[in-house]
Amino acid sequence: LRTKALNQFKVLISLDLDATQLGQSISNVLGTIDPSVEPLQVLQDAMSSKATGTLLKRASSMWRFACWLESQQLGTCFNQTEQVLYAYMNHLRDTGSAPTSASHFVESLRFCNQIFKFQ
Repeated sequence: LRTKALNQFKVLISLDLDATQLGQSISNVLGTIDPSVEPLQVLQDAMSSKATGTLLKRASSMWRFACWLESQQLGTCFNQTEQVLYAYMNHLRDTGSAPTSASHFVESLRFCNQIFKFQ
């Protein structure tokens, strides 16, 4: 389960490596001559102290947001305006999502910003 969450985050970050400080670090690792350094290892190191349940919950919320962004053709999840974030919150409400979905999403954004450092 931990690997699933990490892989979801890896995909989300790789959609726009320049949107986060961690993505930029992964980009730098990809540009090094040392083939033994895995980009996924950078992500694993950044999240090593986080509980698997927390990673799954946060990855799920961000994955859902990224899918909505894709359906609306609005770009990637780590580089959005307040207006888009508000539109997504309205979407959650209007589509009958669980009452806690919006708060879980906000928690996920904060978590991602803390770990990945939005640019």
